[in-house]
Amino acid sequence: MVGYLYKALDYRLGRRDVNLDPGPFWHSAPRDFATLAIYLGGTCVVIRGFEAREFFALVERHKVTNAFMVPTMFQLLTALEDGGRHDASSLRVLISGGSPLPSAVKDRVVARFGPILNEFYGATETRIVTNITAAELAGRKRSVGRPIRDVEIRILDEAGRDVSVGAVGEVHVRGPGLFSGYYKDPERTRKSHRGEWFSLGDMGRLDEDGYLYLVDRKQVMIISGVVQIYLNDIEDVLLGFPGVKEAAVIGTPDRTWGELVTAVVVPVAGATVSPQALIDFCGSRLPGYMKPRRVVFADSLPRSPVGKILRRELREPYWRAQEANI
Repeated sequence: MVGYLYKALDYRLGRRDVNLDPGPFWHSAPRDFATLAIYLGGTCVVIRGFEAREFFALVERHKVTNAFMVPTMFQLLTALEDGGRHDASSLRVLISGGSPLPSAVKDRVVARFGPILNEFYGATETRIVTNITAAELAGRKRSVGRPIRDVEIRILDEAGRDVSVGAVGEVHVRGPGLFSGYYKDPERTRKSHRGEWFSLGDMGRLDEDGYLYLVDRKQVMIISGVVQIYLNDIEDVLLGFPGVKEAAVIGTPDRTWGELVTAVVVPVAGATVSPQALIDFCGSRLPGYMKPRRVVFADSLPRSPVGKILRRELREPYWRAQEANI
């Protein structure tokens, strides 16, 4: 009930709202927003699956006021050229979660729908941890916001010590929405906690105003030589290159450095994108050690049902013959 109350307060939801949830209901976020609408006495529009044109049609037909979607859905909405023929003026709150929303997609969402976008960071184990509004997004690209009411965040190093402002460490949270533990898995529960502080294994940093920036999952960062390289920042730059539709960064085996920064890129249909142009583009916007050393083109990226990129499937062909996958 605490999670419902906070969502209703933070997104100003009530009985007059019409919610549209295109996500699968086995995932906690779309299920929570759908049941919240019913709990508040509002309306919930339920569909079997997401299709961009249908989304616009349903918004117009039912005068939808709010919707939760994952980044892939927002990317498809903003790529649809004829979406503007439907009236979407009833929308007043759009909410993104599940994985970081690329900066280029954020800009397109705000340009298409106005300053109604919110992005949150959270999980089934924690519920919503942080939130950032469109007004805040304008000056803090890549941030997922500040902690919501009654939630606290610490960024810790490997020894469990707080890192300095701006330094990267493992994100730990504490708050009323925190779960009690993993079902019949006390060892996993123990490993994910430092006392009453819980971690999903995400790496991030806090700025001087307390805004959180996620840089990667601890398990999927690349270690090249002795340098830890976080992938989300590289992908965000790649998605800003004209002609790039999707991008994922993985580590591939390298005899000298252990892992090589490799970009897997899906071009926009009909676009001509050269590997060197992408490498140079990243090199002009990122530290040298972060720019891709290899670019691979693909027709699509493997994704989970909620739109998260399945990096392990991208990595598997490269690491199949190796003695270790790190």
